[in-house]
Amino acid sequence: MHNNKTFVSSNNAAIITCPNCKKARSIDAAKYKNRNHIIKFRCSCQHRFETLLDFRRHFRKETNLEGSYVMVPPAFGSGILCILNISKQGVGFTIGSSVKRSNPIVPGQKIMITFQLDDRKRTTIEKTITVRVVDDHYVGGEFEITQAYDKNLGFYLLSG
Repeated sequence: MHNNKTFVSSNNAAIITCPNCKKARSIDAAKYKNRNHIIKFRCSCQHRFETLLDFRRHFRKETNLEGSYVMVPPAFGSGILCILNISKQGVGFTIGSSVKRSNPIVPGQKIMITFQLDDRKRTTIEKTITVRVVDDHYVGGEFEITQAYDKNLGFYLLSG
């Protein structure tokens, strides 16, 4: 079986493309929204494959960017982070030690993150996020609404 990722639009349409013959077909993905997002297909060319339906609102780019974080008061603490993925709306990163053991980070907290893109200009990005997900070393956060749009970040996400 071959694993693909298929993005689902806001109207729940997904374009499934066979990795063998490249034939594409559109499906209504609404019925998969609150269930397993990995679905199996059999193309008219008889090739069988799986695809992961991605219901995210925005494309998420995989990265490996080093940076730092500082907790926004009243919380305290700081450290080094590694940005694993980034989108127009948020970021996912890891820190060196378990989030629960170092500076306790919990959903709802605000964190100031700073990192450099690996673009030609080495653009520095500094944003405040609201923590949404905490899982051991991993933290997922959403950019503050006042800081969500950044043309340098937008251009970076569109580039290969």
